[in-house]
Amino acid sequence: MLWEDLIADKTGRLLSDNERKGIYMSTAVAAKTEFKTILHVQYADKDLTTEDFVKRATDDWKLKNDNIDELKSLDFYVKSEENKVYYVANGNEEGSFDI
Repeated sequence: MLWEDLIADKTGRLLSDNERKGIYMSTAVAAKTEFKTILHVQYADKDLTTEDFVKRATDDWKLKNDNIDELKSLDFYVKSEENKVYYVANGNEEGSFDI
């Protein structure tokens, strides 16, 4: 018997296969919990956050595309020496905006 098979409840009773599967399933779901992150880029007396990047990129993207629902992902590349933020939308559409 493996140590993984010896999962017990609070009273010390060993759990059945189905009960153990339920624990593993709920742990996997809990691991997918999302949390909010904010990135601050401070440069030349400017402070840009994640929300600023997303808003400016989506505004720029909307000028070139009709349907905002087609936007699925954004990757950002900050080039402070150029005062530019470059982005890639949906893995293949490029754009940029000034910092």
